[in-house]
Amino acid sequence: MRLSGKALAITSMALWGGSVLAVGLLNLAKPKYGEKLLDALGSVYPGAGRPNTLKRVFLRTAYASADGVAGGLLFARLYNCLAK
Repeated sequence: MRLSGKALAITSMALWGGSVLAVGLLNLAKPKYGEKLLDALGSVYPGAGRPNTLKRVFLRTAYASADGVAGGLLFARLYNCLAK
């Protein structure tokens, strides 16, 4: 069985990007929510650290979506390579 790289990339992008977006928006509404995750993401994604603003929420979401695409494609290719 082969994995579709495109499908896995889209799925990973939606899950990781959507999760980061949800945590960022919830943190805007309730500032204590997800603080540690946002601090960790700020250390990985340049310019996406504190203080949490709507602009930074969208920047983190863009970074996370790109990571999801890259991770999904890499996972599918590696799986397909090893499953032969």
